[in-house]
Amino acid sequence: MLRTAVSRSARVAATLLLAWSSLACFAQALDATYPAKPIRFVIPGAAGSAPDIRARAIAPPLAQALGQPVMVENRPGALGVIAAREVARTAPDGYTIIMNGSLLLMNDILSPDPSFAGMRAFAPVTSVAAGPVIVAVSATLPVRTLRDLVERAHATPGKVSYASAGPGSMQQLVAAALENAAGISMLEVPYKSQAMEIPDLISGEIQLFFNNQLQAMPFISPNSNGASGRIASNSGGSAKAEIIAVCLK
Repeated sequence: MLRTAVSRSARVAATLLLAWSSLACFAQALDATYPAKPIRFVIPGAAGSAPDIRARAIAPPLAQALGQPVMVENRPGALGVIAAREVARTAPDGYTIIMNGSLLLMNDILSPDPSFAGMRAFAPVTSVAAGPVIVAVSATLPVRTLRDLVERAHATPGKVSYASAGPGSMQQLVAAALENAAGISMLEVPYKSQAMEIPDLISGEIQLFFNNQLQAMPFISPNSNGASGRIASNSGGSAKAEIIAVCLK
């Protein structure tokens, strides 16, 4: 039951979207002259966040294919609302794109912004990536399996701390699903940037980390296996965190 309940929320996805206001305007972006100028690629995350890493991997081949520069711009904050609002207000000409449709969709459901039309302000282009959520714990927490984690949280209600981008974020929703399925209570610690979460996990500032493979992969030691592994410290020294579940399926 625990495994099934968590699996429904423990997925992350990224989607490319175009600002638009009508099908006619969108069609204009697809004429023979497009693209005739550089394209803005707006990312609702800070440098080093998962959307940023994906965007910077996609931008060069996209620019080569289109024959125009693709400029990545970071607009973090407010769970993507700042970036979404900015893109929604641009001309619907196909020259401004934004990544992370799942975040925009969650905002629409949980905290709709009355200043713009939310997902209705965009036209989906393509799905970029989807993958499992990684659960990692600090070495300061004496657990090495998901069962250990649940038992620890049962024994210390509200004491096991986890990193979150705030209410409605993927981390908060996955944690809420785990809490609901296991009957536990954990402590949410909000972060302004995903890039700050793993260093704090390694240092022991927080005890628990929910995130995607892309965010954690640079810190996973080469000898990690498919089910569990170690997250190495930034200095290259001994590992300070343990991955207790690579994929919640």
